[in-house]
Amino acid sequence: PTFEGALSYSGFHGRPHQISPGTPVFSDGRTLEQTAEELGLQPAALVLASTVSHPAPGYATCDAGSKSLAAEVGDPCVHIVGRPDLLALRPSEEHLPMRLVDNGPASGHSQRRTSVPARNELLLLCPLHVCPTVNLAEDALVVEDGVEPRRELVRARAH
Repeated sequence: PTFEGALSYSGFHGRPHQISPGTPVFSDGRTLEQTAEELGLQPAALVLASTVSHPAPGYATCDAGSKSLAAEVGDPCVHIVGRPDLLALRPSEEHLPMRLVDNGPASGHSQRRTSVPARNELLLLCPLHVCPTVNLAEDALVVEDGVEPRRELVRARAH
């Protein structure tokens, strides 16, 4: 991630500077893996997807693919929030296959699961690289505790 480098680069001190809105503003799975405890970050941009099929036992497919997720980071390209038992596989343009894996005993907010999500079950996906996701979105649904969800225009996009 370039966020910490941009903050610490002395050539930027006291000068106006822009950095991509993705990682610094929204964070992403890769940044969380590397710096979450140090910086106290949480993902602020997630992709809401729906389970659309069960192509084989132990597999499910959701309706988010490389048009909404950055596939260039490799596999997996997302973490499925609250479902460490699901491993995201290589996405197509419009779909993300997932495989059920053994995730060990339940801990924290995650429960041990033994089945794939039901058809139409909603999933929250945390992209490992959020910049392309944010760059393609014209608007976002803002969800905050105790506040009515609202739609916001993404102004820092298409750069």
